[in-house]
Amino acid sequence: MLLTTALWRQLGGFDEGYLNGCEDVDLCFRATAAGRIHGVALRSEIGHHISASPGRKQRDEANTHRLAQRWRATLVQLGAPAWCRHYLSADPRDYPDQALARQCLWYLMKLRSTPPPGASAGIQAALELELRRWQGMREAEMAPSVAAPS
Repeated sequence: MLLTTALWRQLGGFDEGYLNGCEDVDLCFRATAAGRIHGVALRSEIGHHISASPGRKQRDEANTHRLAQRWRATLVQLGAPAWCRHYLSADPRDYPDQALARQCLWYLMKLRSTPPPGASAGIQAALELELRRWQGMREAEMAPSVAAPS
């Protein structure tokens, strides 16, 4: 990731609430929210020992939960094209909602600028399931362990 020192300071650097994961994605979302654009050098190659840090995977769920809570609307917007493509991948005779199928098609063809409400609702529902799952995991971690009677 390359950015100017001025932009780094403007954005506040990495959010230290993330512990070894998702802080880069959060920073990119904040840059976009600040009106900046970013790109990916698809042909670049960097030697990196992915997930080589000790304990790297221990906070994946918590980091992803934090990211999803903070950027929920952005994730819905970003997920809409894939949701629409998936919806349209079924046999047209099997579409549960023909109007939604048309809206998805128009959206993918850029004839509609906003995702269809059905797509947004579908992604919101999936995110809600994940947020509840993460909340359950957190509650289980926080609950005092009860020793089995001997």
